[in-house]
Amino acid sequence: MKFFCDAFNIESEIVYGIARTGKRDINISQYKLRSNHAWNAVKINNNWRLIDATWAAGTVDDADEENLKFYKDYKEIYYFTPPEKMIFNHFPDQFKHQYLTKAVSKEKFKKWPLFTTFFIGDSITEIYPDTSLIRAKVGDTIHFKIKTSFYSVHMCFTDFNKVNYLGTVKKDGDWLLVDFPVKVLGNYNLYLNYCNPGFSSPTMIIYRFEVK
Repeated sequence: MKFFCDAFNIESEIVYGIARTGKRDINISQYKLRSNHAWNAVKINNNWRLIDATWAAGTVDDADEENLKFYKDYKEIYYFTPPEKMIFNHFPDQFKHQYLTKAVSKEKFKKWPLFTTFFIGDSITEIYPDTSLIRAKVGDTIHFKIKTSFYSVHMCFTDFNKVNYLGTVKKDGDWLLVDFPVKVLGNYNLYLNYCNPGFSSPTMIIYRFEVK
């Protein structure tokens, strides 16, 4: 991308930083993070725009971490991604490359749940809980809140094994409210997505549950 921009005299920079994408990136608050990815900032009409041509090209299936598989799947959202959305899973080494009015700290980035590409392309602006690790007991109820202009009747919660729960959504202004009853003991990843009759979206947000 940098080579292309240079050839056409378009001002651009390579942005180095931390990207969160796979299962091992769900609960990273305890780790010391190091740069593992690079993307681009391109100046268009005096405005810096963000591009990740790598992630726009497709996805990697990490179900088997010893045998990763790449699938072509063009994702336009990673061309000119709004900075306030890109920061959810791309943390630049230099704060200036966030292009936000108020910079996000590395500590906050580390504590967030894992936000997928579908989340980046959605209208969601805030979520709660906003930390990846949720410790609970069987019998507890976790209250989820999602701020979005989209309305879904149901939210699905699954770990693709023992957990499979369809939650009814209540609307409160711009917020979608849904309760998740904790019934399964153990440590597992919990995947959230919209699920209405005849329609089910890809995973949006992934949490790590530790249930005793």
